[in-house]
Amino acid sequence: MNEPKQSVEELEGHLRSARSRFQKSQEAIEQAHGDDVKREFKAAWSGLLAAERALSKAKGEQYAETIDYPYQWDLGAPYPHLLQSEDRAFLAYLMPEDVPDWQWTYLTVVVEFFPCLAAKLGSPNDEVFEGHPLHGRGLEGYRAQEVHNSEWLKEIKRINSVHSQYSPTSYSDVRHFAFWFHDSSVECLAKSYSVEVYREGIADVLKRICDNFVEG
Repeated sequence: MNEPKQSVEELEGHLRSARSRFQKSQEAIEQAHGDDVKREFKAAWSGLLAAERALSKAKGEQYAETIDYPYQWDLGAPYPHLLQSEDRAFLAYLMPEDVPDWQWTYLTVVVEFFPCLAAKLGSPNDEVFEGHPLHGRGLEGYRAQEVHNSEWLKEIKRINSVHSQYSPTSYSDVRHFAFWFHDSSVECLAKSYSVEVYREGIADVLKRICDNFVEG
């Protein structure tokens, strides 16, 4: 059975409760570090994000939802690079690999977005995520996310709507992806993406991508 649809007022109440719970969990984890406290903090954080997304969705606003993406980048220094042409974009970054004897190595991950409508790399970094329009609407730092009801995509559609052969359906399967890094963020409008992992340095992989652009 489908759950009954909740009103905006009810969802706003859930969000207030979720914020209160998260605030209490923050205060608790500053004073203690036991497993129970950590579990409650994680649960409160997840509950807050869920409440933010539910309310934004009900109001028809944009919101960010974390996608199933196992290629977690190095949190401190992922060195993201974005290379793009008119319809292709490649995001490359470093992913740590835990190997025996406590040695760390780095793999280079390449995400290809296709076909790419638009892409950008730059601000904000993790110190100012709170200033991003998606803050309070499901934004989760250091994660790969998809933005629903994207304002960026709406802007692109408005610009293109002046064309005599404009068709809204041509944008129906375009998705807004966001990757929140330590010192920067990457956002891309594309229909899909694929991922390749290389046991090579990022400089060699970037050269290969550039060669692929020229040859392809």
